[in-house]
Amino acid sequence: ITDRKSLLRCQEITGCDRFMIGRAALKNPHLFSEIRRSGEPTPTPWKEKGALILGFYQASTLAVNEHFATARTKQFLRNLTLESAEAQEVFTQVKALLKPREFFAQLESLLS
Repeated sequence: ITDRKSLLRCQEITGCDRFMIGRAALKNPHLFSEIRRSGEPTPTPWKEKGALILGFYQASTLAVNEHFATARTKQFLRNLTLESAEAQEVFTQVKALLKPREFFAQLESLLS
């Protein structure tokens, strides 16, 4: 399920009334709200995605630890690169950074 149209198609085929959405939500953080409303999806501005990425890192750090947050945030960014040149540029600059604090400092400077 990647958008409202694919959810409705899945519902039509399966007759289900509950669905799971996985990686598509990483590519589009507003997927759930787009599915709830009708009409064409509105692209999320890059600045807003940047704030979500930083928040994701911070929440992951609190939930687990900095190393986990670094790995998952890289994965999040990698998924965004499939549809965003801005994400590709950020990912290219942070993908090789292994130290969490160095990673976050660079990420913050690129997204703030």
